[in-house]
Amino acid sequence: MPNTQTAQLAQQLASWPRMVALVRPDGSGSLTINGTERACAAASIEELRTGMIARCVSYAIQLGRPVRLDVDEAPNAWTLAVRADGIVQEIDETGELPSPDGLAPIEGRCRTCRHLEPVIAAACSQCATPEPHRVELDATVTESAQLATIRGEESQPEEQTLDRTPSAPQTRLQLTFNGQPAVVVDGHAAIGRDPEPVNARTPVRVQSPQQLVSRTHLFVDLDEEGRIVVTDNGSGNGTEAQTEPPMRLDAGTPYALHPGTTLHLGDATCRIDLV
Repeated sequence: MPNTQTAQLAQQLASWPRMVALVRPDGSGSLTINGTERACAAASIEELRTGMIARCVSYAIQLGRPVRLDVDEAPNAWTLAVRADGIVQEIDETGELPSPDGLAPIEGRCRTCRHLEPVIAAACSQCATPEPHRVELDATVTESAQLATIRGEESQPEEQTLDRTPSAPQTRLQLTFNGQPAVVVDGHAAIGRDPEPVNARTPVRVQSPQQLVSRTHLFVDLDEEGRIVVTDNGSGNGTEAQTEPPMRLDAGTPYALHPGTTLHLGDATCRIDLV
């Protein structure tokens, strides 16, 4: 990955969202975000690295904090902190975030015109290509695959961490489906007809008489700031948030929801609350 530097620590790097980059010497690889893998490719390994970092920067911008990126580039592996300003730093196993003093933001060539652009660029300043560093191959990836906040921009006040220390107070998720009793989970759920426990999430089965709910249809998580975050797992019939107006969720893109939001999952509904 690009040259980085370890400085004096300042704070703990959050472990959510879970981002893992697989980088191969031929410029191919994949970027997995919250369990959803996206194939990636670029003209060179340097451009692949830059594109993956640019995608992580888009999440850091929306979250307003650095995000963690675990990189597998055989025979090496790194854990990086990716900041919203495009600065990237290597961190150790403690997850402590170094100071960015003395570091410069990452830059790379536009995928269309080759103009040098910072990784924070939403469009090329030379040719106006959207997401000039994008390396994802999946056609379903939107031009702005950032964390979308539905029904307002303010985050929820409850504190929540992925470090499930027994003595710490925890907000829990309550999931209410049509025709089923409410289900309460500790903060991470995989919802579907026969869901897999992806990344140790709690599997929650949904009744789907018409088989319109996918086996592992949707992920619901609480982030470190206590926000409800949902991610459609590439479901066959999609997920729609019953907001004003209703909004269909892009597969693989995390969305922050307010408590009390109802989702349509094929022939099922799911209301999400905090308890």
